[in-house]
Amino acid sequence: MLFRSLKDPSTDMPTRLAVLTEVRKQLSRASKPPIQEAINAGIPALAVAYLGCTENAKLQFEASWVLTNIASGESHQTQAVVDAGGVPAMLEVLRIGEVETKEQVIWAMANIAGDSAKLRDFCLQAGTMDAFLGCLVQYESRTEMLKHATWGISNLCRGKPRPKTEHVSKALPFLSALLQCKEPEVLTDALWALSYIADSDERQIDLLLQSGAVGTVVQALGCQKDDYCTPAIRVIGNIATGSHQQTQVILSCGALTHLPYFLHAKKSNLVKEACWLLSNVTAGTPDQIQAVIDAG
Repeated sequence: MLFRSLKDPSTDMPTRLAVLTEVRKQLSRASKPPIQEAINAGIPALAVAYLGCTENAKLQFEASWVLTNIASGESHQTQAVVDAGGVPAMLEVLRIGEVETKEQVIWAMANIAGDSAKLRDFCLQAGTMDAFLGCLVQYESRTEMLKHATWGISNLCRGKPRPKTEHVSKALPFLSALLQCKEPEVLTDALWALSYIADSDERQIDLLLQSGAVGTVVQALGCQKDDYCTPAIRVIGNIATGSHQQTQVILSCGALTHLPYFLHAKKSNLVKEACWLLSNVTAGTPDQIQAVIDAG
């Protein structure tokens, strides 16, 4: 009955809003949200249509939240949002919508991009990276926007086969700037995004080095906070898989001075990351091998 009332053309706008709000609440349940029931009832297509209701910002917002909840489900449920035309509709919201709805839409699109490399590439080809970066610039003083957009950018850079360099290279100057952010979630996701970008060929590693981010990443190694340290050492380790010259850049920034903390860490994953970094460095030149010995 709840879902059917949304499809009834005779339902007035206030009732539609009230029903859609109730649908959103049902889909937000922590335990067994009725995502598949909503899909079976055609809710994704209705919610996408409501995203276009520019005269009713509240209805747009509730629709974006409904789509976010559906996109956070299993892969076939995320695909249902895409099949309903969710991505282009959301991009239009990012162009002209209210800021609160934009934040919700970015969350939904980040869920879609994070589902699979196929959907990630679909989002990238639709222009999602440019839209996210635009929101970073336009709303740089809004913490929630920074959180959502940085997480979304991280998902757009993640996965294998790797996204095309032309897409991720756009994000590099923004990610470099985000490393100065004091918000923990933003810094963590920016570091993870850089680790995904560094997990590539020498050409892409060069682009990362040219961004000027490496010195700040090395600084994050010394913060002794696992949320930062884990992605930071992954960035450094990935760079060290590149050429000897690229490895030298991280050594010149003082990366090895932070290794004792990782080698004696209580968490085995940090020790593993440190050993992997050292193995990459010691595959380098005699001077780089000596630098490891001297650091010990």
